[in-house]
Amino acid sequence: TLVAFTRQQGASPVTADVALIKAKSAARVQAPTAVLAEVAAQDQAARDTYALVELIAMPGGWPYASSDGTIEGGIGVSGALPKDDSACAQHAVEAIFPQAAGNQGESQ
Repeated sequence: TLVAFTRQQGASPVTADVALIKAKSAARVQAPTAVLAEVAAQDQAARDTYALVELIAMPGGWPYASSDGTIEGGIGVSGALPKDDSACAQHAVEAIFPQAAGNQGESQ
C-alpha cells in the first residue's frame, strides 16, 4: 500500500516508477536494494531471477522496520546517481522511522 509519494518538479515521470519499484523491492527482500545490485553485478542467474520476480537491482531502495525489527515497508528514491539515491533513501528512513535505524542491514 502506497503511504506517501512526492516527485520533484521537473523530474522525469519514469523516476517515479523506478522509485516505487525500489521501495517494493527493499521491503520484499528486507534489505537495501544496493545489496541486490552487488549480487546482480556478479551473477547473471541472480539478475535474471530478480527480473523474473519483479525485483530491481539498483541502489535507492531502503526498508524500514518497526521497533521490534519487523519490516514494515520501504522507501525508494530515483533520479540521481545510484549511490546518492541510496544515501537519500537511507537518510529518509532514519529521519522518518528513527526506531528503525538500528534494524537495517548495510549502510550504502
